[in-house]
Amino acid sequence: MEACDTLLGLSLFGTDKNTTIKWLDVSMIRSRKLKTKTDIEKMDGSSKDIFYPSIVGTHYPSRPEALEDTCLFDFVSKYDIVKSEPKSDIFFEYPGVGFVKERASPCLIKHKVFNVSLEPVMEGPPFEQISQGTIDKCVACIGSIDFWKELFTYDELTINVRQNKDQEFASILSRARIGALNDEDVNILNTRLICFQTESIESRRAELAKYVLDQDINTLVILPTRIHCAQLNLACLELVNSEVVISIAEDSIDCAQAKKKKAELKLGTRNSDSEEKGDFSNTAGLANKLALKQDSKVMLLRNFDVTIGLVNGSLGRIKQFKCDPDGKLEFIQVQFDDNKLHDVERVQCKFELFPGAFVYRKQFPLTLAYAITVHKCQGMSIDSAILDIGQSTFAKGQAYVALSRVTTLAGIHLINFDPSNCQAMGSCIKEYNRLRSKYRSDLPSIPLPKTANKKVSRPDVVWVNKDSKRIDQEIIPLESSTILIPGFLNNDNVSCYANATLQALFHCRPVLQDLIGLAENPPLKTLAVSYASNARTLNAIELRNDLGAPFNRTEQQDASEFLMTLFANYSSLSKHFQVTLTTLVKCSRCLYEFRRPDEIHKFLMLPINIIRGNIQQLMDNYQDWVHLDETTCVQCSAVDTQSMKTVVKCASQFIALTLNLWTITGGKNTNFKLNALPTSVLKLTGSPHVLKSAIFHHGESSTSGHYSTILKQGTFSTMQTTIPQRKIDGH
Repeated sequence: MEACDTLLGLSLFGTDKNTTIKWLDVSMIRSRKLKTKTDIEKMDGSSKDIFYPSIVGTHYPSRPEALEDTCLFDFVSKYDIVKSEPKSDIFFEYPGVGFVKERASPCLIKHKVFNVSLEPVMEGPPFEQISQGTIDKCVACIGSIDFWKELFTYDELTINVRQNKDQEFASILSRARIGALNDEDVNILNTRLICFQTESIESRRAELAKYVLDQDINTLVILPTRIHCAQLNLACLELVNSEVVISIAEDSIDCAQAKKKKAELKLGTRNSDSEEKGDFSNTAGLANKLALKQDSKVMLLRNFDVTIGLVNGSLGRIKQFKCDPDGKLEFIQVQFDDNKLHDVERVQCKFELFPGAFVYRKQFPLTLAYAITVHKCQGMSIDSAILDIGQSTFAKGQAYVALSRVTTLAGIHLINFDPSNCQAMGSCIKEYNRLRSKYRSDLPSIPLPKTANKKVSRPDVVWVNKDSKRIDQEIIPLESSTILIPGFLNNDNVSCYANATLQALFHCRPVLQDLIGLAENPPLKTLAVSYASNARTLNAIELRNDLGAPFNRTEQQDASEFLMTLFANYSSLSKHFQVTLTTLVKCSRCLYEFRRPDEIHKFLMLPINIIRGNIQQLMDNYQDWVHLDETTCVQCSAVDTQSMKTVVKCASQFIALTLNLWTITGGKNTNFKLNALPTSVLKLTGSPHVLKSAIFHHGESSTSGHYSTILKQGTFSTMQTTIPQRKIDGH
């Protein structure tokens, strides 16, 4: 039964259909519980004794008693057979074959899922005969039985429950299923196309995202690839009217010290590839960086509570982010289809980078779910869906599966539609006909389409970047570790405050790319484009004039005030620098405590009130309790008994910190000495932040002296406490 369950696609213990899995080479351990086909054929026809009486006996003469109760699945997942004697003590000899050793981590077994509507990605349909090579390598003695033909019977349902309220649509789908759409069907489906008003890829994507959010809350977007989904999900998130919360995965690498650096580089590459493709199967389904907002639509990536239906694939909306007393994001409150609030915590998983190197990752098992792939939506029934079934579909049957999820034609919204891609697999139709002739001879054969449907009269509306690069990859990275820094002119001898600020901002690639993508051509975009193209010299005077007084004057200005003015004028810039602060006030006499409304700041001003400390200590000190002078408690009316504590609740990807060096009179605190740039990882709300750039002031007051910038380049692991230094060229 265990062997049959495996080939029939039933989930084995410890796995599910969404687990990342790989084939096992079991060519050296074919003698298992089940007898060979030859031995079974020699048995009496009435005998059911198809298993060996004991695995110990002939087949595993040296098998320890500890393995006596180990089933086939546990054995092949936990143990491996090698020809040379292992160095580990946990092994035993298999005479004539090799040595059985325990795996460093259990290996997951691949099981085949039987589905004729849409073949699995990277696999063929289930009725295709498995090649002899695959049988010999992965299935061994039980592979000679054709389970599809021997164990399945066939019948056809006559009632279409999903589309029973729209018979016209049901008829269209019945033809789409076998690739036989007629001209009338095509014309009807063309009436469901969305009309776009914009031209560029970015503006179309933003227009589509707005269209998605304007629909009913239960409307789902179904797209052909993960790349399509990733780009639309981010575009929809951008339009959600709440601040972004970023959760960085907590990764721990387990490998020999000599392989540590290679493992860190491999992990960085894998994280980048996963973000680029929107595919996290190589990282156990958990993203390295998870960007979410309150009220954003998400999908659960793990079985949460099977008894109430909260399983892998359940959809919901984020209602609240809950932090612990230290400000670290502790759990995310999600409302699923049961309309109840559920606290989703981080889960830990393990995945392999290369032999001998593993990563333990802790992350929230959630992903944005405004859009999902056609393969992921199989089995769903929805009233309204936005579909892209144009020229980006890559598998026969994809268009039909997407269309057939929706209950009525009125619920269909088409981004693109290409009739020539609405096809069925010829081999599937042949198999249907074989099954009909064997089990339902009363039904006629399904005709094979002779030619593909005509192409749609209009080309696809392109809204996805074809190169599928991540935002921070659209600017060509340099081969060298040296940073190439375009220079800014300072002809009036007072532009340094603006030049230093712009250098620091443009060094943040996501910020630079967003500025390049602005719809119009404001001065800041012009500078960003020139900076990205490595122009020899840049001039901030046009930007200063555009911002107006006091920056259009030939006078030195405060760099922090210049930055705040940029934030106020460019929302695409300020969104990258948002910090939400929560303030608590308590009375030491009556212990009454209350929370002030949350405030969103663009940067934090850290007071210099400690003699010696690093950036983390300054931040911790900023979030500590301070006494409030001459205030009255509203509860007990006591005076001068209140204290206040301000805590960072959540923060964007980038944080602007200002060390408060100025006195009330405008002078400078010269007692503070900055000995070195921060090299430690700053932890805020559980997420690591590292130094990206620093702006320095040289002089006695904010309206005199000179500003300069230091830019940092390099990589780090979130588990490190310090950051490796890289070459810095320029200031």
